[in-house]
Amino acid sequence: VNTTSIRLIAIQSLPNNFWGKLDAKIPFEWSNNNAIPATAEVQLGRMFNSWFGAFVDGLAGVGGDRPYEWGVGIGVRFNY
Repeated sequence: VNTTSIRLIAIQSLPNNFWGKLDAKIPFEWSNNNAIPATAEVQLGRMFNSWFGAFVDGLAGVGGDRPYEWGVGIGVRFNY
């Protein structure tokens, strides 16, 4: 596979046990006509105690080679 990727992850603690995250990925697929299937994810979550939290995600494909248009996700986080 001939792929190179740039990735930016930024996480910020927010008041009241919330957090925010930005995850931007820009892969370069050299063997696929130099496609750039870029994506971005924005996440907002909250820790309910020291070991359990939940979050929602907003996902977006970026550019003409995007792997998807958009998406929404939910999840849980466990600290062990």
